[in-house]
Amino acid sequence: MLSRVFYSGLLTVCCGLGAVYAATQTPMQLTGPGPNGALSSIYVGPYAATIGGGSAIPVICDDFADDTYLGESWTANIFNSTDLGNPADLSQTKWGNVGKYQEAAWLGLQLVNTPTNAACGGASNCAGDIQFAIWQLFDPGQNPIGRLTGGDASNATNWLTSAANQSYNNFTLYSYVPGTATGCPGPCTAPQEFMVVHTPEASGLALLGADFLGFAALLLLFKIGSA
Repeated sequence: MLSRVFYSGLLTVCCGLGAVYAATQTPMQLTGPGPNGALSSIYVGPYAATIGGGSAIPVICDDFADDTYLGESWTANIFNSTDLGNPADLSQTKWGNVGKYQEAAWLGLQLVNTPTNAACGGASNCAGDIQFAIWQLFDPGQNPIGRLTGGDASNATNWLTSAANQSYNNFTLYSYVPGTATGCPGPCTAPQEFMVVHTPEASGLALLGADFLGFAALLLLFKIGSA
């Protein structure tokens, strides 16, 4: 089932993983749809989630076909980008492709930095165009961009093209541990994999922000530090 908004009461958003990883893990829960609303009847990132039992923070997923429900909880494996040089670690991720994760992390930075760009039709549509590019990057067989029309389809395609060969490396993945999901309206299926992108330092000045989780598209935790 394609991830989508059910306006009758249930919200689903996308992602999933099907492997076992015996390293660092953390509890996660999807708590809200985030600020950017829906595009093509699907809420786009960043969503609101708790990771490790803390306050709700922004997250973005990287899988179009799977579903996560508001209130659903699960356990996630934690993979820093430096872990993904190890094939055994990479094999435990949803997509197993370092290059695509690097491109998705770059798109994730654009999503959090430019969601209100009027050229994208407003905050919701701009965020949506970048989010759909992330989904298309990982899951072209589902053809997420094919659900869009007009300027949104063109914008999403342009974002996808711009991401080609980007290699942003400061990110963390949160990948679903099978059999740990609870709180679904029916039988739980594999929820989403989320990417956390740590933003670069801004001109070596004062601290501009704290940790944020999510992205994805992928997903993304932001860490804006001072020099």
